[in-house]
Amino acid sequence: MQQANGVVGSIRQWAIEDGDRAALTWLPHLDAAGVTTTFAQLDTQAGEVAAAVRAHTRGGDRVLLIQPPGPRFVAAFVGCLYAGRVPVPVYPALDSPEGRSLIARVREDCEPALAWVTDAEVAEGTARLLRVPSEWRTTPGLVHLPDRAPDPTAVAFLQYTSGSTSSPKGVVVTHGNLAANVAAIAETFQHDRDEVILSWLPAYHDMGLIGNILHPLTLGSGTILCPPTAFIRRPLSWLTSIHRLGVTTSGAPNFAYELVVAALEREGVPEVDLRRWRVAYSGAEPVVAESMRRFAELLAPHGFDPGAIMPCYGLAEATLLVASADRGDGVRSREAADGGSAVACGWPRGCEVVVTDAADRPLAEGQVGEIRVSGPSVAAGYWGRPDDDTFAGPVLGRDGTWLRTGDLGFLADGELHVAGRSKDVIIVRGRNHHPHDIERLAGGLVPAFRPGHVVAFASPDGEGVVVVGEVRPGAGLTEADSARLARSVANAFGLAVRDVVAAPRRGIPRTTSGKLRRAETRRRYEAGEYPTAASPATDPEAVAHLVAEALGHRPAPDEALVEAGLDSLRAVWLSGALSSRAGIEVPVRDLLAGATLAELTSWTPTAATPPATGADPYRLAAAQQALVFLDQLAPDSDEYTISFACELDPAGDVAAFERALRSALLAQPQWGRRIVRNGPAISAEPVPERDFHDVLALVPVPVRAERLAEHLADAAALPFRLAAGPLVRVYHWRVGARSVYQLVAHHIATDLWSLGLLFEDVAARYETLRHGLADRPTPVVDRYPAYVAEQEAYLTSDAAAARDSYLRDLIPSGHPPLAVRTDRPRGPKRDARAGQMRLSLPEDVSARLGSRDAVALLTALWGVCLHRYGGPSPVVVGTPVTGRTTGAHAAVAGLCTNTVPLAIPTDPELSLDALVRQVRAQLLAGVSAGLYPLSRAVEVLRPARDPGRNPLVETLVTVQESPIPRLPHLMGALADADWIELGTLRLRPVPVPRGTCRYDLDLVVTPRESGGHLLTLDYAAHLFDGDTAERVLRTYAAMVVAATAPSAVTLADAMVLSAEDRARYETAGHGPGPVPQGSLVELVRRHAAARPDAPAVVDDGTAIGFGQFAARVDRLAGVLAAVAAQDERTGR
Repeated sequence: MQQANGVVGSIRQWAIEDGDRAALTWLPHLDAAGVTTTFAQLDTQAGEVAAAVRAHTRGGDRVLLIQPPGPRFVAAFVGCLYAGRVPVPVYPALDSPEGRSLIARVREDCEPALAWVTDAEVAEGTARLLRVPSEWRTTPGLVHLPDRAPDPTAVAFLQYTSGSTSSPKGVVVTHGNLAANVAAIAETFQHDRDEVILSWLPAYHDMGLIGNILHPLTLGSGTILCPPTAFIRRPLSWLTSIHRLGVTTSGAPNFAYELVVAALEREGVPEVDLRRWRVAYSGAEPVVAESMRRFAELLAPHGFDPGAIMPCYGLAEATLLVASADRGDGVRSREAADGGSAVACGWPRGCEVVVTDAADRPLAEGQVGEIRVSGPSVAAGYWGRPDDDTFAGPVLGRDGTWLRTGDLGFLADGELHVAGRSKDVIIVRGRNHHPHDIERLAGGLVPAFRPGHVVAFASPDGEGVVVVGEVRPGAGLTEADSARLARSVANAFGLAVRDVVAAPRRGIPRTTSGKLRRAETRRRYEAGEYPTAASPATDPEAVAHLVAEALGHRPAPDEALVEAGLDSLRAVWLSGALSSRAGIEVPVRDLLAGATLAELTSWTPTAATPPATGADPYRLAAAQQALVFLDQLAPDSDEYTISFACELDPAGDVAAFERALRSALLAQPQWGRRIVRNGPAISAEPVPERDFHDVLALVPVPVRAERLAEHLADAAALPFRLAAGPLVRVYHWRVGARSVYQLVAHHIATDLWSLGLLFEDVAARYETLRHGLADRPTPVVDRYPAYVAEQEAYLTSDAAAARDSYLRDLIPSGHPPLAVRTDRPRGPKRDARAGQMRLSLPEDVSARLGSRDAVALLTALWGVCLHRYGGPSPVVVGTPVTGRTTGAHAAVAGLCTNTVPLAIPTDPELSLDALVRQVRAQLLAGVSAGLYPLSRAVEVLRPARDPGRNPLVETLVTVQESPIPRLPHLMGALADADWIELGTLRLRPVPVPRGTCRYDLDLVVTPRESGGHLLTLDYAAHLFDGDTAERVLRTYAAMVVAATAPSAVTLADAMVLSAEDRARYETAGHGPGPVPQGSLVELVRRHAAARPDAPAVVDDGTAIGFGQFAARVDRLAGVLAAVAAQDERTGR
């Protein structure tokens, strides 16, 4: 009956046969009680509108429907159909300039005879603004009810297209089109009169109007309607209303499902039973498989059937529905011939579909082309555009005319897969990219962007993309967000992100159906209507935003950034961000030397120094050359091996993580090198590609939990053969259900900052893969050769010569080595075996460190502590600096770190403030000279050499800083094995036991997120016992406590002993027995007589007994006495 009677005949039929049945139920919001209109009431209301409309118009006239959603809109639309007039529904946005402009363009296009509005006030405004007669009044009892169905070829209504790629056009939908499409919908969804249909979609466009109003009214089931704002305000109320009302069919575009997922993950799943929800269609925009699967996963425990999800495809030019999956199929994706993928939107419904190339030739399955449609639902054309060939496209070898949809897709096993709009396609270097893929990725990666409010388009230079996103209230686009997005887009699509723009709320134009207007967004961008992130060179707010991102807060304008929490690694990041995002070049040293926010916001923009070109890609940096020399001395040592292990969150995606890790390692070419000697020349050359891939295979190795530490230690201790390469190994240990990954690298290939870059890249690639996008090969950019060339140029410069002089003044030539007393004599060759001690500083002490420069004070006190145990004055300690002196170095991956020698003064009368100033000045000088290697300092200073000792620097102190600024407490999390979250990637560090150390005493100070500091001391086990190392560490901790006391003024106030050492000191000479009587000589002779073989003196590993010692003393005394007697006789 439906197709025969059409929409008008069916509604009239239900009003006569079942008039008391609910035709529509209106919910003011989704959790509200509804107001019901029966079929009989709707029939009467529509008849009254029809009579009023007929009184002001003639047959075939267009009537603008400027009505808010609700029962009156439905009655007005059906009333126009009853009257034989052509309703033109428009979004009733007369209160905004854009809304008025859109309605005005529709009015100009369709030339309506009447506007049907809500009341006198709107009627007056409409008449004034649009110059169209307006009406809203009906006469009770005066009705016009049609007595027969309309001619199928007659125009039913004009459906104005969204205008997402052009000005709105009026699609001419005939009564025959409408009847055919609602019949296809009913058959596809297997609907009957018992269906319970709920919709909050806009009533002015095809999915809301046809799919959720005209189809249910024709079907006779009735419909439940709600304004779109009700869902937007509370997405989860969609679920609660489905539960409350027993809804069986309800759907929406993909963005709605994503909003629900976000709300579920934020708020939890409400108490709902969704077992009756059997049709959850998704259409009107590309369906994202990951979003829909996550939606089903979260709701499955509450009765939701994943098979209820029915991806669909349709468009206004085909009335509505073109293709749909079958119920029960759920979400399925297929790959196209070009490597892209798309969700299956099912089979054509009541029509034919072909995919063609630009020459109108049908394409084979899997090949992407334009989707074309033919069938009874295809509309008659665009209103007033008889020459438009959109509806008259040929297909070679096929009869009839075909609708050119402008959409791209492919067929596979007869199913349609939609890839996007052809007019929106981004073409770069001959490759097509669909903007919604990039937009979806950006919306998931950038926390500041509002979901579904992101637009991507080709950059003006045609070589990349621009991403514009509306920013959430109170949020801001960060440099880290932009960098992460750029990496992910490059990984997924091989595209360069030229700009990332934060648009204000409602800054991205949309059609009245909510579709993104990409072309208009691009026009606004190119017209300079958005504040671009690529050129805020003189924007103080842009600079302030970057500073706040580096620090985690916005400092006072005149507050030194170091006093606000800026450390050396954050300074490297900030220098790079200011260079790339704000157009100002600020050296790292200047940032650490007291720069303020006020100074930076007034900094004069300067061009960055271009990197060296033509650099030898395989030359070694100075630090690498030193490591090659050390490796030759001890080729079987693992002293310069770096190892890190982590456990992937059980809820994580193992395949995505492994793929992300492999591709990130491949993108840093320093890992895939080997050290080759050609005569006197040494170079780092690439290993064969297969060898590099072999070490990244990540073959899982089963391991028992109790033996994991042993395996980790063995893997870390396995020495690298530099001549063979590669310089990295990765392992995958399977411990039951746990996946533990271990990265082992030689220091010659990396440093802490580079590892931070690596894991930022891994996280970005992981998020890309989790969003269902391919991690495409990224062009490898090796910035290290330019860094090496820059260092070589620096070492022949006046700046390096000035550094030579500075160090000579600081540390005199021939300065004695560290003389800390050891438990065992030092041998002729250094032994790398190590022990480790750990100790925690109390939280209140750490809090007091903020009153002084914590890094300088902690570093200085280590030297003072060692002086207490026999060190010379000044005490030379080493500390690592990142070696990256400018913003351009922030993106360099490879070994740039250098060790800076510091001369720590030990004068007890020196004030603590003066101590901190002196050490801070040395640290700043070392940061500024980050390209200056330790090996050069050794050559210049010529320190006293001793077998078995490191020259110049025998002890290292490191106050750890995070290489990932957005995770300021990363190093504490690593030390304490706490979970680390990098976007959606969640890892927990697993300790790797180590048995070697590079220095006699290596102190690491690690700030903890919970407060306090962790002190870790690695010590040379061949020199020190564990209890000695512990005493030294406890004395250092006691000095820190003393130095941060409010009463501490001079260094003498900090020169304290630990409680254990003080107890030893106070009990010295106070044993339990009587005090020995007699002179020292008498005591020695007494011991010699009683225990002649007992050791009296140990010298260079050789013990001398008391008997032998006493004899030597007597001989020496005799010689001295003879000399004295001779002097007396000669009068000398």
